[in-house]
Amino acid sequence: EKGVFTYLTRENSGLSNNCIKTIQPLGDGNVLIGTYLGGLNVYNKNTGEIACFKHDENNKKSIAGNKVWDIAIDKKGLVWVATDSGLDRFDPATQTFIHYPELDDMKSGIKWISVDDENDIWLGADITRVYRPGFGIVSTFKESLWKIFEDRNGNIWATSNRGIILYDKYE
Repeated sequence: EKGVFTYLTRENSGLSNNCIKTIQPLGDGNVLIGTYLGGLNVYNKNTGEIACFKHDENNKKSIAGNKVWDIAIDKKGLVWVATDSGLDRFDPATQTFIHYPELDDMKSGIKWISVDDENDIWLGADITRVYRPGFGIVSTFKESLWKIFEDRNGNIWATSNRGIILYDKYE
């Protein structure tokens, strides 16, 4: 078998931390990298450079937390970042973050994020929330889910400690 693994590390590439929790391509030659305690990194595949974004308490346009658990891109191309301190939207053009404090009550931060076909943002931790940009929280479930996906019929499939849950959002 052929193939070579090339490692990008803090030591050889400028990553802010070697503990990587999530990765998401941007589609423009850049890759978003969520780290544990190192914030968000943006890797430029064309130049090999890495930009690091960490929380700065003196800058309210910085990322809310340095533990980045998950990243999702919605149907409008907006970048959503799930952190230990809540939900942020990242603007790659301005390299700034917008924080959504109405979701700060998710006790342990947001562990995962998914976008459904209606462009609603599903957020999971000790509870699960559905957030609609421009409107706010539309649903809260007392269920701790691990991840969801939506099938072509609009059904939401979710994983949990109690098995797989099928949710019909139209009933």
